[in-house]
Amino acid sequence: MLKETHAIPFESIKASLGKIETGYGADNTTFTANRPKYHLQGPVNWMNDPSAPWHDGEYYHIYYQHNPYSAEWGNMTWGHAVSKDMIQWIDKPLAIYPDQPFDIEGAFDGTILENGYQNKTTMLYTGVSHVPLGWRLPYTVGAEKQVLAYTEDNGDSWVKVGPVITAPPKGLNVTGFRDPYLFRSSKLDTLLNIKDPNSIYTTVSSGIQQDGPRLWLYQSNDWENWNFHGPMIAAPENFTRNLEYSSRLGYNFETASYVEMPTTSTKDEWTLVTLGVEGGRLIHDLHSAVWTLGRSFELLSPDGKEVQRLTPGLNQEMTGMLDWGNYYAAVSWKDPKNPDRVLLTGWIPEDIVPVTVNGVTNENNRNSQGWAGMFGLNRELEVIEIKNVSVSDPLVAIENASWVATTPDQDSKTVTVSTLAIRPMEEYKSLRKDCSLWSLKNHHSTASAIRKHKRNRVSIPGVSTRYAEIVAEFEFHEQSAPFGLSILESSEGQRHEETLIVYDPKQSKIDIDRSRSSLSRSPGYPNSTETGPLPLFKIGSKNGKVEIETLKLRVFIDNTVVEVYANDRFALSSRVYPTLSKSAGISVLVTKDVGVKQLDIYQNIDVKAFDRP
Repeated sequence: MLKETHAIPFESIKASLGKIETGYGADNTTFTANRPKYHLQGPVNWMNDPSAPWHDGEYYHIYYQHNPYSAEWGNMTWGHAVSKDMIQWIDKPLAIYPDQPFDIEGAFDGTILENGYQNKTTMLYTGVSHVPLGWRLPYTVGAEKQVLAYTEDNGDSWVKVGPVITAPPKGLNVTGFRDPYLFRSSKLDTLLNIKDPNSIYTTVSSGIQQDGPRLWLYQSNDWENWNFHGPMIAAPENFTRNLEYSSRLGYNFETASYVEMPTTSTKDEWTLVTLGVEGGRLIHDLHSAVWTLGRSFELLSPDGKEVQRLTPGLNQEMTGMLDWGNYYAAVSWKDPKNPDRVLLTGWIPEDIVPVTVNGVTNENNRNSQGWAGMFGLNRELEVIEIKNVSVSDPLVAIENASWVATTPDQDSKTVTVSTLAIRPMEEYKSLRKDCSLWSLKNHHSTASAIRKHKRNRVSIPGVSTRYAEIVAEFEFHEQSAPFGLSILESSEGQRHEETLIVYDPKQSKIDIDRSRSSLSRSPGYPNSTETGPLPLFKIGSKNGKVEIETLKLRVFIDNTVVEVYANDRFALSSRVYPTLSKSAGISVLVTKDVGVKQLDIYQNIDVKAFDRP
């Protein structure tokens, strides 16, 4: 039974100190109708960017941008949750409040290092003292400062030392200056000839008006005095390395991360930078989540302008999208319990947009449900190698893509291709434990119907779920017609809802077709198709035969959020808002020349991220 406690917004910062929000909306049905179950989200009201993941020896901590007073953006405060397994979470009191002159307009994103300032667990975050901010607006110098803070109670509260980077680089007309990402790097110490064992770095996401986005690099030996070096990554306005396989890089960077990748699966030493890009595409508030990888740096000499000190500029060899859908502000980080594992935590916003009718804008779409936003499932990132790719494959010759042919194979007929793996965190397989499993291999009549292609749509008997993981593998030819899955489907007379997940071999892309996802006629619920490219490689064998990769899907359904992963290197997230209670069916969509090698449906996932609605 749901708790009856209602969400009463805190009247002031003082009233909320040390408290955990426990309200669940004035009407429980309205509040819970669109809520996910196993995705991490705040107790109530607005949440956005993840910040400062770390591990205290017992618990993982994650913080998030949060408005304690409304389901709309504003009053940026830090929400906080902890977990032992990153599956089930416990709410903690709000951690950082915008209560000082340097952050009175918001405590924006930041990161944490242990054994930091005075040997304490230490944070840098962005304090905002002037709004509005935006890459299309004139910038007020000093509006964003990088603030030093530390904790003495295991991350529950933070002592603010104060701003330590108080303004953008002098003489530059910036588009933004925020989201510090702290790290240590012996690699950069060597490149820059820094001998101090206390050396630390931070990037700051930014851009230059009429010039393009920038990722600035700063270095310090004592936490309080920071040396500005220059741009680790710089690009012209709205530049793209390859528009087909990545976003444009827009006008301003946000929420960037720097990770030196483990060499467990490849001998090459890759450096990963993940970027929040503003203005790079025309959907999802012009936001995109981009990754780029390189194996070397170009040392940039001081030029009296952007480069003040010797700066390692990353030589970017491949660039791609962390997610082609509704996903942003991702932070990448090494798992402290397993440093050979790199994780990614990102934000999935609502797709309920303000509606303007007769000149009047209704901003209450999100407020009416009492909450907004969640985190996507944690993902594992890894540089992987795809072996035995045929040299005749046209993909091998494409430059500046999200892959690179790195190693010719011994027979000279194939090459090894490197790219970034993006897959759900291994721990999510534990969600399957108490599920009801439907497997194609145990349902011969359904398998026969699919195999004989008696019809293009084969409904899965005995499956009705809004909370599921689907594992599927398809065989096909390059000229096969589009195929895939229908989920969250129902038919009640003339009333029909469904969300289609479709792969088109001719166009090498995956779509989430939302045109019939919701019967709601509210213009605040978009029904556009989410799409992203997934080129599959031609793999050569010892007998000389060349075959295209099979399509391997993992689909997570959590009420109104859908995450699609493919072939360990593709992600596409979307929000859907079915209105019919029976919109819970699943079908397979196949035509001739398409075979289904595997279909496992783990339905009715019952694990909750929190012990609350």
